[in-house]
Amino acid sequence: ASAQALAMLKESSTLHTLSLNLTFNQIGNTGAQALATLKDSTRLHTLNIILSSNQAGDANAQALAKLKDSIRLHTLSLELSTNQVGDAGAQALGTLKDSIGLHALSLALSHNQIGAAGAQALATLKDSIALHSLSLNLNYNQVGDAGAQFLASLKDSTTLGSLSLGLSHNQIRFPGAQALATLKDSTALHTLHLYLYCNQLGDAGAQALSMLNDSSTLHTFSLDLSSNQIGAAGAQALATLKDSTRLHTLDLHLNSNQ
Repeated sequence: ASAQALAMLKESSTLHTLSLNLTFNQIGNTGAQALATLKDSTRLHTLNIILSSNQAGDANAQALAKLKDSIRLHTLSLELSTNQVGDAGAQALGTLKDSIGLHALSLALSHNQIGAAGAQALATLKDSIALHSLSLNLNYNQVGDAGAQFLASLKDSTTLGSLSLGLSHNQIRFPGAQALATLKDSTALHTLHLYLYCNQLGDAGAQALSMLNDSSTLHTFSLDLSSNQIGAAGAQALATLKDSTRLHTLDLHLNSNQ
């Protein structure tokens, strides 16, 4: 009932920016469907919906994906952490690529049940014609190396300039790191944040990621490799980021390694 009532905010003739925090509220599918009708607002261009810990599941993610049909929305943030969202929900959210106006998208999906198939669906966001800023928080899921390989295809976007990938606690090893290093081949990416703490990357993974120094466009890079069994060889490889001809801002996290 609360979500349905709040959805009436779409009828405002002046409201263009809206943030709704409904954490721990047992918002069901009916509520999510109601919130999705915010797409019908004629004024709203910036929307932040926080539904953490609502046991929302795939059905709610599927309902909220209908926000893609908004003709005004250009900035969207959906917080669905700890909601039992699986691959089906991620696949629905991947259809946000079909929005004609969305240029900034943040999807917080940590502590869910998303695997490689869900990551593959989210990687199709690269096909958006308008998206230039994307944040995907997939910490504490089951993405694995296969999922990381799918997400690396975001490099093929011709519009995406800023990318943040949260892939901590996802059982990613060297093959996944090697795939993510191909983000260097993007022709548009200038800002990259990779959160990979508590995986099993080791020195080989760090060495692979150091290849991002070959990017011709990247000027801002943040890399969190905490708790990844990285030693001197990995640190030496990361030091070669100094050879980048474009990079001017670098943030490295190597806490709890060797």
